[in-house]
Amino acid sequence: MSWLPNVDYYNPMVRFIYKATEPVLAPFRQLLPGVGGVDFSPILVFLVLDFVRRILIQLLISL
Repeated sequence: MSWLPNVDYYNPMVRFIYKATEPVLAPFRQLLPGVGGVDFSPILVFLVLDFVRRILIQLLISL
């Protein structure tokens, strides 16, 4: 949510998205601190998930 200006944090949809993503993003935020006020942890999460997906696909293909 740090990339979106003027977000209403009291909006139920915004709170749902925050509660759903925070358990995944929080550990990555500790590994990668924000630079210039921008949170790059979502990008790191996408890269890790893509890496895991590729490994799983290769494992399934090799069966």
